[in-house]
Amino acid sequence: MLEIIKKTNINFIGHRKAAFLSSVALIVVGIFYLVIRGGPNYGIDFTGGTLLQLHFDNPISTDEIRHTLSKIGLAKAVIQRFGAENEFLIQMKGALSKGDTLSPLIEEITISPNPTRGAREVLIQISVNDSTTGGSKIKGITLYVDSLRPTTAVKFVPEAKNEFDSFKEIAKTKLSITNLNEGKHSLFFVARDEAENLSATKEIPLYVTRKKGKVTLHKGELESRIYAPPLTGLASRIISVIKNSFPKNPPRVDRAETVGPKVGSELQRKAILTVLLGMLVMLIYISLRFDFKFGVGAIIALFHDILVTLSILSFLNKEITLPIIAAFLTIVGYSINDSIVVSDRIRENKKSMRGEGIGKIINASINQCLSRTIITSLTTIIVVTAILLFGGRVISDFAFALLIGVIVGTYSSVFILSPIVYEWEKK
Repeated sequence: MLEIIKKTNINFIGHRKAAFLSSVALIVVGIFYLVIRGGPNYGIDFTGGTLLQLHFDNPISTDEIRHTLSKIGLAKAVIQRFGAENEFLIQMKGALSKGDTLSPLIEEITISPNPTRGAREVLIQISVNDSTTGGSKIKGITLYVDSLRPTTAVKFVPEAKNEFDSFKEIAKTKLSITNLNEGKHSLFFVARDEAENLSATKEIPLYVTRKKGKVTLHKGELESRIYAPPLTGLASRIISVIKNSFPKNPPRVDRAETVGPKVGSELQRKAILTVLLGMLVMLIYISLRFDFKFGVGAIIALFHDILVTLSILSFLNKEITLPIIAAFLTIVGYSINDSIVVSDRIRENKKSMRGEGIGKIINASINQCLSRTIITSLTTIIVVTAILLFGGRVISDFAFALLIGVIVGTYSSVFILSPIVYEWEKK
């Protein structure tokens, strides 16, 4: 086995109290800081809100964008450069107002009669729902034939009245098929609400055949495709005011996300539950594989790793997002792996060093694993650092959290797990 450190005899157990005090101090300060600021800095994944990533062809400053957004009451929006010099991230956290909704949902489309033989037109009926997001009412539904150009647009009319008046609408239109050439065609359906939220574009392929002058139309399977980011009402207003303020430097929307407050709170609950369930499974496994005291020590070490990482992220004002939760779960897996290696060596040495004190056995076990631990940690740190430096802004926070977790996880398997087992054995 490759070793970079040989025959070490470090008294790790002798330094356990200093290690305990350092860890406790860092965790207490971190928790105190979180209490003062009202909890972690959750991203829109957990708080709800709107996020836009914009790209400008020409240089523009953050102050110019903020001044523009202040015109619509969004002066407190979080605006930061993202990646390239002319790319910006705009975030508005918190509950959405009635006009700031998710996109309408096209539920069902029927064409009758289908297949059609010899008919000059077909009746198309569509069902659209905007009630699930608490959004504004449906404003219009449009059908485009073979193209998303306005010149091919056919408007739908509500089934019961001449105007849309509810969150769920059934509308219909007639489409002439006499001019459709033989072969495959596409029908594109788009709905919008009063806040100008656009639905994802639904596409139905149509196959037209002509026999003895008669047209036969066969409907294919319904597909859902997003041809442009479906913006929320708030996002639409942001884009509109920026385009009007900078007509010679209009932004390109590279990313648009909207999360409702109910969805955010549900994700927050599930994220915490996922981490806790992962730790519970680890406790059961370690207890069965080794001993209950090893399981308790490993779980305390895992809590230590998560709390220390969370404290450092909070000190640096990093957002807690779904990728950060993924990093926490990765840290749990990495840390428990190192803890298992140390625990296994302690168990083996308790048999081979029978009669020796538990402190001496644990020190010998850690020293025997030290070279392996350092090699594993260094190779992991090198890879994670490369991701942090060259992976881009999208995964930089994930890589940073992982980097902290790897370092802290290596420390905890030596200075948290092992001393807990030592104190337990002594008493």
